[in-house]
This record gives sequence, C-alpha cells and structure tokens, in this order.
Amino acid sequence: MANESGDGDATRASLWGRRTGATAAAAAQPAAAAAMAASTASGHLNTQPLPAAPSATNGGGRSKKSAKKKQSQPAQALDFGPRLQDRMTSIEQSGFYKTLVDDIYPLVAAFGGKAGSDKKLDCVCYGIGSIAESKLAQFQFALLLLMIRDLEFGQVHMYEPMMTAAEAEFAVSRGITIIPENENGKRLVANHTLFYMPHCEGFLYSNVLEANWAHTDQIAIMGNSFETYDRHSIGDRLQTTCPFVAKSLAIVTETPMQAFAECETAFNNTSLLRFK
Repeated sequence: MANESGDGDATRASLWGRRTGATAAAAAQPAAAAAMAASTASGHLNTQPLPAAPSATNGGGRSKKSAKKKQSQPAQALDFGPRLQDRMTSIEQSGFYKTLVDDIYPLVAAFGGKAGSDKKLDCVCYGIGSIAESKLAQFQFALLLLMIRDLEFGQVHMYEPMMTAAEAEFAVSRGITIIPENENGKRLVANHTLFYMPHCEGFLYSNVLEANWAHTDQIAIMGNSFETYDRHSIGDRLQTTCPFVAKSLAIVTETPMQAFAECETAFNNTSLLRFK
C-alpha cells in the first residue's frame, strides 16, 4: 500500500520490511540510560525546553559518505533540539493545533479514560523517520512531544528504522523508550494505547490490528485514513495487502485531522481511528 507522505517513502518502506535485529536505536540505549532515568525519576515524562542533540558521527548503519557529510556539517545535521522547539512553537500557534485541541484531544482523552482512573493512556510511535534530516519528520516528532506534554501518557515507546544513535539518545532524554527491534507493528498491548503512526505503510496498520484483534477497543490509531485506503483500493487489493485494515472498516470510527498549512504533507490524510 503506497504511503502518502512523499518524504523518503521507498527507503522507509524498504527498511520497515526487513525483520532486523538490534538497530542504531538499540545501540543508543546504554549511552542514554542516565538521561532516561533522570527524565522519568519523578514518574512524569520530561516536558522541559528541548536541549541540543549530543554530537555524534556515523550511526544506524549509514554509509561512510553519509557519515562524512554529517561530520562536515554538524550544526545543520545534528543540532535538531532547538529546531524541534521551533517546530513545536509553529504547531502550537497554528489553526491546526487549535482544532486538534478542540476536536481530537477530547476524543483521545475519553478513549484513554476507559482504561480506568488508576491508569494512564500509553503511546506507541512508529515510522516518523529521521528528525535530523527531514522537515516532515521534525513536525511529526514535534507533535508527539506536544501530545506527551498535553495528554500525559503513561508510557511512550518508539521504533524508527532510520533513527541514528544520536536521535535515539535525544528521544530517550524526552522520556521515550526506544523499541530495540523491528516488531513490524505486531505489538500486543495490555493497556489502552494510542498508536501514533503518521504516514506509515498500510501493512503496519494491518499488523497493529492483527496483534490486537481480540481487544480492538483498547487501541486507537493516529495515522492514514482507512476511508481513503478503501476508496482507492482496486478489486481485492486491500484485503490482500492489508487484510485487517479491510476487516476493521466495519468497526472503525474515523475523525479526520485538519490541514497544517506550514507543512501540508506532515499530517495530510491523517485521522484519529477508534475501534469497537
């Protein structure tokens, strides 16, 4: 199923399709353990202004040419903390965010409230891409940080096959736990969980649903519109390539997100999807 983001789709799809073991994200875990402990010691996720990312060289299996480019341009490639703060501010000041707060946040909060007063809504994030290199990924990650702050998730887990060790360490410093291996979206949840998956491949949504089909009322997805998948599918293609997306059409309630003018492709065709 084609991705609609237009930002490195072929590369991201190829990486997601591999059943990899430990990645650069996993390699960053030991180095970031102290930051993780500090950010979660109080029981709350870190929501302080974003620091600059630590300096780093080659990570994530990138080519020597890519590493050399990063070393020669460290400020542009690796100083993404202040840039993300700017992205967060841009989102907060937009009409997109006002609509999100007014229309989407209450639905997410109500969904999370079903878990019980003694539990918080968890979040799993897949497929954002490289926050050091992609403007689209920066806005998507910035929205994740705003949701962490505003919705007060219990646990936040993240996997991204293009993530470098420096990016993973930065994410851990924000209270995010890096998933060390590619699950291909097949994460079984035990608590009410929002899967934040902007512009992921269709098979990943299908895999999330398959893993949690016995209790779809415990998951919600913020990702590509299933109505659009259904409308653009030819013949039985949706049933063949994304069988659980097809099965879920009978039980999904979809609330579209509004356009974000500053970077239209960051959240275009994105909806909040809840299931019976």
